Amino acid sequence: MSKKILIFTTEMLPGLGYPTAGGGIRAWQIGEGLKSRGYEVLYSLPKTIIEDKTDLPELIRQHTHISNNLNAVVAKVKPDIVVCIQWHHANKLHRLEMPLVLDLFGLLMLENAYFDVFDLDLFFASKIEAFAKADYFICASDKQKAYFFTWMVLAGIDPKADCIASIPVSLSPELPKFSIPDELTLVFGGVFWPWQDPFTPLNLVIKKMDELQCGKLKIFGSVHPYLKDIPLTYAAPEERLVKSPRVERYPMLHHEQLMQEYVKASFAVDLMMPNNERLLAYPIRTVCYLWSGLPVVISDFCDIAQLVKEYQAGWVVDPSDQQEVESTIQSILKHPEVIPTYKTNAQRLVREQLTWDKTIEPLSQYCLNPKFLQKNDSMIKQLAVLVVESQRELGRMGKEIENLGNDNQRMGDEIRRLYEEIDELRKAKADLEAIRSKLLYRLYHKVRLSLTGKHKTS
Repeated sequence: MSKKILIFTTEMLPGLGYPTAGGGIRAWQIGEGLKSRGYEVLYSLPKTIIEDKTDLPELIRQHTHISNNLNAVVAKVKPDIVVCIQWHHANKLHRLEMPLVLDLFGLLMLENAYFDVFDLDLFFASKIEAFAKADYFICASDKQKAYFFTWMVLAGIDPKADCIASIPVSLSPELPKFSIPDELTLVFGGVFWPWQDPFTPLNLVIKKMDELQCGKLKIFGSVHPYLKDIPLTYAAPEERLVKSPRVERYPMLHHEQLMQEYVKASFAVDLMMPNNERLLAYPIRTVCYLWSGLPVVISDFCDIAQLVKEYQAGWVVDPSDQQEVESTIQSILKHPEVIPTYKTNAQRLVREQLTWDKTIEPLSQYCLNPKFLQKNDSMIKQLAVLVVESQRELGRMGKEIENLGNDNQRMGDEIRRLYEEIDELRKAKADLEAIRSKLLYRLYHKVRLSLTGKHKTS
């Protein structure tokens, strides 16, 4: 009998007819990879993103979760192993009777630092608390393994423990058939995030197309389809792109529609300016391009750039080097005859290196013989958990104060009024003391005492 695996994700899954983002594609990759090895996989999506979508399969609808009922879903499904796509779900899970796997695909601290509101102290403690609950970890690259190793040690995990594996972003082994368009068609797709700057190199590409009067650029994407109200530290994407008749903007499409557009294009512009997050990220959009038969103009610091170079599946450039970006784009636009070969190479790269039936091997092996991970109750871990609980209590108290609403506002107004009155009294007292010190006042005081019969003469 195959083991049952429950996967918690925060995103819509591909294949359901709705736009998704990286977390959903990553959950799908892990789940379908495990299915290819014979495991039974069930997904749990947030209730908030599917409750208005009545056309979703019952298997998806019946295992939804809200933030405080993850254990209820576990009790209902009774899995042999729980997998969380991103570690913050673990903070909502109480003690489990089965092993817990954390997928550390996104670099949350490096991402959240770009949001307007980011509590680093709370983040630090919450992350260690989550790591301390896990029994096995997966991430997208060896570079990420090194990054997460310190967090594991802080969570009380023995540095000698073999409990983390890299599973790169990967897609189905059933690759689509690509085509060669009559007109050179460039694409850029995906969610616009505040920690990403594709606009600087994209504008160079647009200007070069305008200069050569050649090609068109199709941009598919928007801000996150389900997190639009989160305050971001950057302007609307449209405002940062050069206006050109050679640029076509499209809204977010669901995954299958987007792949259908990709297979009809010539190549992808996969350039972003470097920063701490980008240097460690393993972009899903890159693998989607290659899977669709799109060679990529890719940033040289990207983890997958070396494979792109080895397979001649694209062009590796420094996105910070304006001259290199422009000369590369010019060369491609003037010599499009190389594109068919590069398109074939792109899919060969994916077929040999990045299909989920191959990349899932480390997690599949763990699931064959899962075990609980022993941890040390270190001072750091205990302190982290204590900070988390303290922060939660402060948060609860803050919400109670917020719930006072207008009463709280009136109380504040009344306190301010009282302080103003006290301030006025202090000023009056100071003025009175100043008056009393003057000669005229002292004479007036003596006369007043004489008139009242209270003045004593010696």
